[in-house]
Amino acid sequence: MLSVGVGHSADIDLDRAVAEVIEWSRAGLDGVAPRCGLLFVADSLDLAAVLKGLRRAFPGVPLVGCTSGGEASSGLGFQDDSILLILFGSADLVAATALGRAPSEDPEGAAAEAHAEIGRQLGGVPPRLCFMFSDALHADPGFVLRALNDLFGDSVPIVGGAAACYPPGPETRVIFGDEGLREGVVLLALGGSLDVAIATENSWQPIGKPGRITDSSGKTVYRINDQPALDFYHSMLGPEARTFLGAPLAIIERQGGISVRSPMTVDEETRSLEVSGGIPEGETVQLAFATYDDVQQGADAVAERTLAQFPQGRDPALLFFCSCGARKMFLALDVRTECDQLQRKVGAGIPVAGFYGFGEIGGATTEAPPRFHNQAIVSIAIG
Repeated sequence: MLSVGVGHSADIDLDRAVAEVIEWSRAGLDGVAPRCGLLFVADSLDLAAVLKGLRRAFPGVPLVGCTSGGEASSGLGFQDDSILLILFGSADLVAATALGRAPSEDPEGAAAEAHAEIGRQLGGVPPRLCFMFSDALHADPGFVLRALNDLFGDSVPIVGGAAACYPPGPETRVIFGDEGLREGVVLLALGGSLDVAIATENSWQPIGKPGRITDSSGKTVYRINDQPALDFYHSMLGPEARTFLGAPLAIIERQGGISVRSPMTVDEETRSLEVSGGIPEGETVQLAFATYDDVQQGADAVAERTLAQFPQGRDPALLFFCSCGARKMFLALDVRTECDQLQRKVGAGIPVAGFYGFGEIGGATTEAPPRFHNQAIVSIAIG
């Protein structure tokens, strides 16, 4: 049986915050020894000091995670400037962690490095679930994810998200053990007797005529339908329109569904768009639109679909989620309702915990291939 301890603190005194996180997470485990954990820390806090305090309390317990643009849990609800620790423990839980270096230079190489280390630690046995956290400012998590999915195969669900900071700034960190790294991809793979259910909610609907990406490189889209990418926007929204988070690009998936990409900057000279994750040439895209109500109700919808896939008659030990920093800005003060909706769906006795990132990783369902999303919320039930 999986045991989960969730520690969450927004105390303004960092030493007290770390002590509170340790106390809460230990209490949740109820005497079970922690085997591994996830850690999310507001970028405004001293990450090195947080890691030092946690290492004293949990020596030898592998931790992965990232800086975040907001943290949420059953205990405190949504918070800015807080520390969130999730510890996993079980007699038959098998865990492995890995770091892939320099994904901006060689995403396939970073994926291969991390995958090989997971395989070494697990003795070649495929994990039941793999958490992935990556930098999204310097690298494209989507490229690493595609390579990892090829290496693991479709039988291993991959979930997680991209490191964030709030307000958006120039630096984020991924967490691997005692380190906070500017760039990298970190994995936590779990094996053993685990039940897992996954769902993703974009809240956005494609509108207007589709277009095909005819020239792109990295995160830059140069041409859509053989015309400058900005002209594609203007053909839909008018010549004076400006790209913004409220009108993202939706990649129309061949298997059904969409993955959203947020427009970040415009190069007026080349009339190209830099988006938050790469869109390969040949992909079909449309503009996407959502109302406030669509986004506000997204957490309720994703939780319902997640729990519908979980084995009947069993309760998860944790409902984990990753939501987008853009959703946080879209919902403003009502962002607190996302965690509340998840909690109402799963029930008062089951912990909910998650963070806000610069991208989300997960499949539309448990069996669907994982995708890198923007402006989505991914929900994972584990038990």
